[in-house]
Amino acid sequence: MAALRRPGSPRGPGTAGERLPGTGRFGPLWTASTAFLLLASVLARAPWLAALALLVVVVGLSSRFWAAMALRRVNLALELSASRVFVGDALTLTVTLANDKPLPLGWLRARVELPRRLLLSGARLEPSDQQGSQVLSLLTALGAYQRMVWRYRLDCPRRGHYLFRGALLESGDLFGFERRVRRLPGELRLVVVPAVRALAALGFPAGDPFGSLVADRVLNRDLLRPIGLRAYQPGDRLRDVHWKATARLPGALPQVRVGEPVSRPAVMLVLNVNTGSHVALGIDPELQEKVIALAAAVAGDAVARGHPIGLAANGVVPGTGRAIRLPLSQGPATLPRLLEALAAAGSFILLPADRLVAMEARRLPWGACLAVVSAVVDESLRQELLRVARAGRRVVLMSLDPAWQGELPGIRSHHVRREALDDLTPPASAGDGDAVVDGDGLGRWAA
Repeated sequence: MAALRRPGSPRGPGTAGERLPGTGRFGPLWTASTAFLLLASVLARAPWLAALALLVVVVGLSSRFWAAMALRRVNLALELSASRVFVGDALTLTVTLANDKPLPLGWLRARVELPRRLLLSGARLEPSDQQGSQVLSLLTALGAYQRMVWRYRLDCPRRGHYLFRGALLESGDLFGFERRVRRLPGELRLVVVPAVRALAALGFPAGDPFGSLVADRVLNRDLLRPIGLRAYQPGDRLRDVHWKATARLPGALPQVRVGEPVSRPAVMLVLNVNTGSHVALGIDPELQEKVIALAAAVAGDAVARGHPIGLAANGVVPGTGRAIRLPLSQGPATLPRLLEALAAAGSFILLPADRLVAMEARRLPWGACLAVVSAVVDESLRQELLRVARAGRRVVLMSLDPAWQGELPGIRSHHVRREALDDLTPPASAGDGDAVVDGDGLGRWAA
């Protein structure tokens, strides 16, 4: 469970909070009323006026004490059922309000800041004064040492890195004379990564999409994953001879089992997140989502085939200004890291696609493949790809550009129809508006 407070923060659970402006103005009135009643009781010799003055003092001190203690040892926690999900998935958001003190709270309001692109079901959301946020408002009463739990369905229609920016707690005395507020900073993060689809479903032909990437000399082969037979060559081990196949071919050389290569050539995935021929033309959000979904499918296929893979894009990580780039790697954590990097791509373009290809071609080790994914294939990009191919590099182009369906000499090209990616990419407006869903927002008492 991730609580919305920073460890060591001066405004922890034991802090009373700040007095809300416009409240707590009854102190002078109570003092004047008490003095007047005491004076009247003496002059009129009326004990009941003295009792009334005592009651005013008790109510005033109780109100001040209750408001000062209201937000002490009050905790708010958010919990997500998963920290990383695919686009279109849903998860559970759990909000917990706990009162860890013997003083009950007659009313407690919590305003939780949520990312605007996430859709919350079963709650009424309010607009926020922070850009890209919406507010979940909760109102409840908590007894001594009690807690309240709300559970909501959270739909994730858009990829991205999301930060829950915190919450605002508000409470006070039972009479409403004085209120206190306390702000809790946000620490909870959610990553929505693009969905991964098999390349065959996108119209790619069977086989390795990165072309003929066979090493000139394979040192080790895995015979538990055979891929065929070949004639015996000097140096082959007798234990690798397939004697039954040899017997079926009288007069031929002994047949030797051929296993799949243990290691595969590396693939550097180069993604052009720009959707126009020039940066000044702007970004088409739906087309950008489709090209990122295609890059995710390519990355998933490369990892499944055992290729070491890296990623370079001409976008930047939001909030940092750093280019999106992951070096070549191989292992169980490779695909999650690639998908998280693809989820961070935004509308800011760092440099043109042809310059990105030139930079990565210089860094690429010999024998590796340069896989370029782009929504548009303009003249400058085609010329740069031809230059890299003439330099002896293996280049594969995967395009979503319907205006260019040609072939480049020495380059294997795959043209993908944009309609094939419609089910992988939400509309540009999904999650952008105010997600207001009817619901009473009532929680239930925790067991």
